[in-house]
Amino acid sequence: MYRKLAIALCSCLVFSIVFTTIAYLLAGVEGRESYSFIDMIIITISYSILFYLLLGISFAYLIEFVNRHKQMNHFINSLWYIIAGMGIGTTLYLMSNDLIYIGIILTCCCATFTFFIVSFLFDKLNLFVDAKISLQGKNVSR
Repeated sequence: MYRKLAIALCSCLVFSIVFTTIAYLLAGVEGRESYSFIDMIIITISYSILFYLLLGISFAYLIEFVNRHKQMNHFINSLWYIIAGMGIGTTLYLMSNDLIYIGIILTCCCATFTFFIVSFLFDKLNLFVDAKISLQGKNVSR
């Protein structure tokens, strides 16, 4: 659970920085004068953190549950995350009439793909796995 929480928080931070950088570069002079870059990052984090914590973690567990008996490669796993992002984006679009469908779908797909990439990096770097093994080893030796 702590691993998924750390992945969600790191993914939210990475997504917010990338999304804000793109939005800040595409904004006109008026957009840059109204908010600073750091303000836009904080606003993006405040809006996206709930989606990452509630939907990101729950969809990650759902994908792991569906693939628990199968040995999936990373490409197929990334497709599952993109499909989850499309589902989240479609739900958001249906709840609000003001959103542009393609924009919200692309944003949600990028957000879920960011979650997958950070999760992949945590797996490859063995973060939280080594700490768990070393703690178990200390408890056994005592």
